[in-house]
Amino acid sequence: MDVDSEGNVYFSDELYIAEKSPRWLCEKIHEKTGDKRIDYTYGGRDFWVRNPMAWNREDTPEYVAEHEAAAFRAGGINIIAANQYRKQGWSLMHRLMDWEGDVATGLTRQPKFFILRGKCPQLEAQIKSAVRDEHDVEDIPDDCEDHALEAARYAAMHLYQATEPVEPLPQLRQEIEDLTRTDSPTGMYEW
Repeated sequence: MDVDSEGNVYFSDELYIAEKSPRWLCEKIHEKTGDKRIDYTYGGRDFWVRNPMAWNREDTPEYVAEHEAAAFRAGGINIIAANQYRKQGWSLMHRLMDWEGDVATGLTRQPKFFILRGKCPQLEAQIKSAVRDEHDVEDIPDDCEDHALEAARYAAMHLYQATEPVEPLPQLRQEIEDLTRTDSPTGMYEW
């Protein structure tokens, strides 16, 4: 996720994989990101608890004696504890996605949340299927698929509220400009 000087957030990539060892994941992250500078990586509380996965037995080559955050750090990826306040995070996500007006005639309030088309399929799918919890309208149900949404929420809670806005990565500038052109709403939400 990138944040520009106007507070717009851009999601441009995702790696959505489950039940792999920290060593394997670190290798995939390094492969995927190449020479891109990654300032922050956020993880939930479970990154600081010893994982009971099958690969985490002493007799396996993927064994990690400590918690996953330590294994990620050993793999060159610094994990920072995410701000996991759910209701505040979902409220922020809602505010970032909120817009008013008519796409055909013009928006009176622009959204500040953008997913570059085709770059984050899990996040797109989970946004489309997210519903409010019938018992708590400020939250989403625990039983829905929300890992990509939670990752976006963690990033938004930290990066959107940063004290100094940053410019988007140079390789994303053209995609962002195309997405936010006022004469063409094609980059806006399609759902």
